Amino acid sequence: DRMLITYNDGRIDFVDPDGDIYNISDLFVKQISVSKQVNDIYMHGELAYMAMSFGILVVDMRKMEIKDTYYIGENSSDVFLNTITINNDSIYATTKGNLYVADLSNNLSDYNFWTKLPLPSKGEVQRMVTHKGDVYLLLDKKLYQIAGDSYLLYDINSPLRTMCATETHLYLIVEDQHGAMELKDDKSFSRVIDYGYVIDVIEDNETLWLGTGFEGLVRYKNGIAETTHKPDGPSSNYSYRLRIFDDKLYMLVNQMVAGDCMHSLDLYVLNCETDKFELLWSEPIPFKLNTNVVSLP
Repeated sequence: DRMLITYNDGRIDFVDPDGDIYNISDLFVKQISVSKQVNDIYMHGELAYMAMSFGILVVDMRKMEIKDTYYIGENSSDVFLNTITINNDSIYATTKGNLYVADLSNNLSDYNFWTKLPLPSKGEVQRMVTHKGDVYLLLDKKLYQIAGDSYLLYDINSPLRTMCATETHLYLIVEDQHGAMELKDDKSFSRVIDYGYVIDVIEDNETLWLGTGFEGLVRYKNGIAETTHKPDGPSSNYSYRLRIFDDKLYMLVNQMVAGDCMHSLDLYVLNCETDKFELLWSEPIPFKLNTNVVSLP
């Protein structure tokens, strides 16, 4: 089990459950003319698939090494990819105006095995997630479901800010409202979270943990905010990312100084015995991070 942290300059850190940190610098030292920022990450088995400004980077989480790079544009050219996901035996990646799809069993290094499909608009996909056998897109603040080579648009009155997929639920966070809605199995919507400015949602059995913009981390159960956690010492109570792995809850806390620019990163873990967060480490970070957590078999 390892946590994966990526940086805009190409550095990649692996954090073990005991807090040990390992770094690979292959991308960091590589001389390329495009950005090294990781735009999105999807975990599939022991591999992390990263949407990059040039294509797809594949990282082996167990060996802690870069396994492969896919240049999926015409004639193996660079393509700026902003989201990536896997559903069943297919891998999906989006660029502005287009969706790329390929079968995982094929040679993904060969661009001929990738099918390019137009998106329903020329905008950029903000999020793409897999949920219960379907792939959903957040495009121009609207929710779409991929249906073969077409798209199903959901009728939601308000623009969406983001969406969060767990193993059992898909949460939709409306831009101008507090809380979150849930997409039901019958494709209807219902408000299931009525609390605060929600940024991220994860599930821990019957408990929801909400990353919020003002109240820090909130334990939410049966429609009630039971507790709020504002760790001692961070520069902000802005819960930037939440993940559970190895039966531990981790929270990234940061102060946003401009857009997605940060000047420090604080990583906390919840001590279940004291019900308090403990600081694992803090590092000055003058650029955007993308984070994910992996649980390996």
